[in-house]
Amino acid sequence: MARIEQAVWDTWFDDAREEPGVTLLLAGAAETVGLLPRVKAIVDRVTDDLDGSEEDIPVVEEVVATPDGVCLVVADGDNLRLLLEPVAVELTRAHIGGAFVPYPVSPARVRRADLEVELLECRVTIPAEHDGFADIPHWQTSPEALRDAVRSGLSWLASSRWADTHVTTGTVRWSVADEELVEALLPASLAVSGARGDHLVTVKGARFRAVSFLPHEGHVAFAVGPLPDGRPASDADVAAALDALQACASWACYGFVRRSRGLLGLGSEWKLRQEQQGLPERKTGQDSHREIEEHALLDAFGAQLVPRTRMVRVPQDRWLVHHVGQLDLLVARDLQAWWGASQPATETLAQARADLAGLLPA
Repeated sequence: MARIEQAVWDTWFDDAREEPGVTLLLAGAAETVGLLPRVKAIVDRVTDDLDGSEEDIPVVEEVVATPDGVCLVVADGDNLRLLLEPVAVELTRAHIGGAFVPYPVSPARVRRADLEVELLECRVTIPAEHDGFADIPHWQTSPEALRDAVRSGLSWLASSRWADTHVTTGTVRWSVADEELVEALLPASLAVSGARGDHLVTVKGARFRAVSFLPHEGHVAFAVGPLPDGRPASDADVAAALDALQACASWACYGFVRRSRGLLGLGSEWKLRQEQQGLPERKTGQDSHREIEEHALLDAFGAQLVPRTRMVRVPQDRWLVHHVGQLDLLVARDLQAWWGASQPATETLAQARADLAGLLPA
């Protein structure tokens, strides 16, 4: 039997509650990976049945996996009972037991690194199928591709102290983490509720590495930093960024490295559109980055993974080409021209776009 503990109502109606919503844990339930899609389906069904109600009913924004069990993120609306009680009834009918309790882990707070610090960002395209309308791009990534991406992220992260590594599924921060838990739970969580992405951040002193999984956009992103503001990236950071590309070469469709600012929105299309000067667009102006990447390089960058079938001759005095599996790693000879300051010079970007004209969007 699924039940709702009194602490849920106490938390929801607490006038001193600072967060816009609450995270509820289905405690004492069965094994999380198998349970997650079943709970998500029940929540979706109940939500659909309540659609059109005149009552002020909250919204279940996420259903995610954590080491403690399945969590629901509920926000907005006043009448939580009209939502949660039917969910508990349907869970019981499906022979899913457990108790809804407030999840005790506080949400992650925004830090300076999330907003301001400079870093090197590597974004890689995950094999995926388009699953959406023309004006609402959405990508469906297979479980195998998600597992490959998570394994590459873990390999590159190389965390030796998981106490210093923070894991977030959607907006829900884990209470504990290790490599086995991440490899088991993250692909399942991303497959069911990946719209907000899942994130790994490992911190060592002032340094950090981060991985962000964005399956609905068809991408995974890596970051290393911080970089000195407006000054050259170190050789170690450059090597780490290039290592991220190579860590994904066995399964990736495409990828690039660029200099960026802030972990907030890491790997997202909106962030790149804000930061990249004169980012080329398809003439329709409607294609997502992932759609463009199916047919062309997105733009000129200091380093890119390029499908060998698309590769064209590039000036050897400005570019190096390395074979990496079925892809080519295209690297500018002068990487400091790209990553030595907050933005590459306009002349550097223009020359690179001319060099790679045959690979860029028409």
